[in-house]
Amino acid sequence: MLVCYIREVGNIDVEIASIMNRKPIVLPKEPRKDLDTMKLGRIRKKDWSVAFQIREKTDAKFHRFFFYLSEKQLYSSSCLEYIVDFLSQNKANSVAEKKCFSYMINRYVLVRKTLLGLMSNLFKVKKRQ
Repeated sequence: MLVCYIREVGNIDVEIASIMNRKPIVLPKEPRKDLDTMKLGRIRKKDWSVAFQIREKTDAKFHRFFFYLSEKQLYSSSCLEYIVDFLSQNKANSVAEKKCFSYMINRYVLVRKTLLGLMSNLFKVKKRQ
């Protein structure tokens, strides 16, 4: 029985290694057609998404975007923190929705910052001169 267990763990390790060697493919979801009519900062529990607006540095006017929680890895940490602030100001969201949505985003940002902090300890990092 122990031999079978060790063999299965070995097979799982081989499968994980083959998956890790592939580049992950993340395609953003199709932009919503009703984005202009959506209420900004309102959490949609159906697909865990929120509409928000942001001003680009090169442009003077605001642009609307739709953020899906499943696409959080496509956004910078500062943009994710802005989204959390934006949706927490909307009074139409319940306390539970705000807590759940912001917890998931803040947890992801914390893990990302921790991993970036560990990079210099795990790998040799050369600083540019």
